[in-house]
Amino acid sequence: MAYKSIIRRRELKPNTFINGVGSTYTTAAQLAAIMTGINPADIRVFKNDGNRISCLILKDYVLVQNSFLNSSIFTFLDYGAFLLDTTNALQGSNNLFFHSKSVTEIGSVGLRRILKGTFYIPEVKDLTGTNKLKDSTGNLYTKHPNQTTNFLGTEISILDETPPDRIGATTVSNTGATFATLSFSDPASTNTLTYILVFINDLFFSFYPYSNTLLLLNIPSDNNNKVQLVMADEFFNLSLFSQKIITINPAVNPTALAVDAVANYPFNETTGDAIDTINGEDGTISGSVSRDGEYYTYAGDNAVVEVPNNANLNFVDGNGANVDFTIKTEFIATAFNSQNRFWLVSRIKQNVSGVRAWQLVYLAGRFSFNIVSDNNVDLFIQFSVDINFNKEYMVGVSKIGSNLFLNLNGEQVATAPVPNGFVFVNATSPMQLGNASFAADLNLIGKQKRTVILKGRGYTEQDWSDIYNGNNGINL
Repeated sequence: MAYKSIIRRRELKPNTFINGVGSTYTTAAQLAAIMTGINPADIRVFKNDGNRISCLILKDYVLVQNSFLNSSIFTFLDYGAFLLDTTNALQGSNNLFFHSKSVTEIGSVGLRRILKGTFYIPEVKDLTGTNKLKDSTGNLYTKHPNQTTNFLGTEISILDETPPDRIGATTVSNTGATFATLSFSDPASTNTLTYILVFINDLFFSFYPYSNTLLLLNIPSDNNNKVQLVMADEFFNLSLFSQKIITINPAVNPTALAVDAVANYPFNETTGDAIDTINGEDGTISGSVSRDGEYYTYAGDNAVVEVPNNANLNFVDGNGANVDFTIKTEFIATAFNSQNRFWLVSRIKQNVSGVRAWQLVYLAGRFSFNIVSDNNVDLFIQFSVDINFNKEYMVGVSKIGSNLFLNLNGEQVATAPVPNGFVFVNATSPMQLGNASFAADLNLIGKQKRTVILKGRGYTEQDWSDIYNGNNGINL
């Protein structure tokens, strides 16, 4: 197999990339324990950043039953082509990118109940078992179409397996603390180029729609990053890795990011009020809220942090004109309330005209922000995604000019225009965090920290990337 021969000639390069479970499998021995057929010595150059894993696997293996069942895994990229069978290891892993050129068997519930997945499994001939892909959605790339049962997604027949050429010379520009723009000529490809896979410091980061100019965000704040790209065509055939692209990054500048901040709640106290480090608009704490110096943990349906109404929380100027703004918070959900929703940051203590202003929430499968006009009309921006419990997220919204932008984990995920004549309300509601008071079952069950409001400035994509800072975030 071509992939195996390539890897064997390059003994010390990773060929397996697993994202989302780095905190669970921290050593090669722990990873080998869920792979039948290999020992720890068969895993080389093991690397783990606490979330992402990469390694070189030298032998064929089978994933142990239930090894990633309902876990936070979101990538399993078997670039080395040594995986033979998944058994039922991956059931319930939403948003999973699963790519294996060699796997020939999928266990009885191997890829069951995975929402919005991407499955590249060209050599699997039989997916007719009632539970193999049951209730899963997304895209399935296969050489054996019409062999699935109860799959709710889209089958894409692989008509040609010719991989694209790898990219050549790359120009790096617009380099910042955690971002850079990459430009290159289109590599030769028999099929239509569709995606770019990005690897940073030998770890897989993400894949993006193909373009020969790529704004790369969320580069770790380091001064010697190694970026590599892999091309993918319409059938998800992968090119070889590009040569390494070195980016030299200055440090993230928290002072610059704090310009125009009108409220900052680090949530790092263990006693007293929730302190606003910018303007002293401190919040009072009610209900069952525990604190450990990093997070506030909400444990009851009446748990809430409330900040008094003040002019900084209305996004209009003294003449009643809209201004740019940013709202950003970080949280970990550990469960859903009975309505599968939670209010993160909002100003709708009472859902009545003149009181209600805006809210940033999660509603049973989507993040949503809406802001109210001076004549009580709502403007929405939303992004559908199924979140994983016990995983930290950073979410926020910006207004820049005549557009709203929704950002999740340092990436812009939705855009919505602000209509002409839509003037934001100058409302009277206090701001509430972790809950809202106008109805039942609006509470976050989980943790929250680092909530920031800017007035007069909307964070750009590059700003969000710096704030997110390679999954670590920063304090303003």
